[in-house]
Amino acid sequence: MTKKITIITFYLCLLLGARGVYAQESAPEPPSEFTLPSKYGAQMALGFQAGAAGKPLVVNLHSWSFDYTQDNLLAYAVAQAGWNYIQPDFQGPNNHPDACLSEKVITNIDEAIDWALENWKADRSAIYVVGFSGGGYVALGYYLKGKHELAGTYAWAPITDLERWFYESLYRRNQYAKDVLDCTSNAEQAALPAEMKRRSPLYMEYRENGPLKIYAGTDDGKNGNAVPISHALEFYNKIVDEAQRIPDKTVHGLLVRGVPKTTEMLGNRSIYYKAKADNAEILIFHGGHEFFPDIAWQDLKDAQAR
Repeated sequence: MTKKITIITFYLCLLLGARGVYAQESAPEPPSEFTLPSKYGAQMALGFQAGAAGKPLVVNLHSWSFDYTQDNLLAYAVAQAGWNYIQPDFQGPNNHPDACLSEKVITNIDEAIDWALENWKADRSAIYVVGFSGGGYVALGYYLKGKHELAGTYAWAPITDLERWFYESLYRRNQYAKDVLDCTSNAEQAALPAEMKRRSPLYMEYRENGPLKIYAGTDDGKNGNAVPISHALEFYNKIVDEAQRIPDKTVHGLLVRGVPKTTEMLGNRSIYYKAKADNAEILIFHGGHEFFPDIAWQDLKDAQAR
């Protein structure tokens, strides 16, 4: 979410996990910068083009306070594998009305995918969307509202209810409450709950759009972490069949760390809970507001191998 959190995560990955994400001994070449056509004017993006036609396309969505220039080690793993990778701007940081899952945001992502399909001849049956934090928020919104059929969507630490997150952020006295207001208020009214809901994946009309996997850390929303895991848990329970929902007792236990960890691991982190319904998966790991590029890359490889 915050630049500080993301930068710390990025450099920890560089120091501790980079060899697991991409195998190059020397520093990889940075992604290229593109200017994409848009009905709203030019949109900027970073990306890597595959060396041949018909390769998968990974669409990585920047987090809340960033734009298309955000660093992400996942890009280099995708490039080394010879896949297509694009990181669009989709209206930049989420602090103005054109951002925060506006129609312009959805259209910009549609346009970025259109461009990659046309210019890179990417495989339209292998479009994957990945997002962390604010990017996870947009990934869920695009899953529900985008025009393209997706082969997989992976949302890490997503915000799903802007109104609730506004009040949570207000209580924590961080910058995000103001950001949400800047996205959803107008000159006549400082807070517009209906507009916050309209831009929230939790309240959007559900439609299934390929496999969906949600990740969240047990301690997110605590100790300075920005997005309570209740956002992920509530969204999952809304979209799955009633018989496949996470029981209320388990949800409460996860919120207060009253659920014992399992014997399974996610990398070097304990898994506290995981569930798989017909249309979605969720995994709660021991950690905070985090994204693991090596796990994200493994998910993509596993999905493509199916």
